[in-house]
Amino acid sequence: MVAKHSGARHVAVALSFRKRWLTLTVTDGGAGFDPDAVKGRGGLGLIGMEERTRLVNGNAYHRFASGSGTRTTLKIPIAPAKVISLV
Repeated sequence: MVAKHSGARHVAVALSFRKRWLTLTVTDGGAGFDPDAVKGRGGLGLIGMEERTRLVNGNAYHRFASGSGTRTTLKIPIAPAKVISLV
């Protein structure tokens, strides 16, 4: 989506795990946009990301700045691993 819509030449992707939360952040220095200005124009990218994140009990955050790029952060809780004894 970044390459298609933002016009950004560079994109930063960060993936981290802390305190049982997996966090993915994508930041671009592209054109940015006003989310209210694009509502109802048929795009489902952000809606799809938010919906999929909610399905796994996560949260989606977006920072939009027209002319200054976009940052999207997805935070997903990771449950502790269950230990299964085979003995």
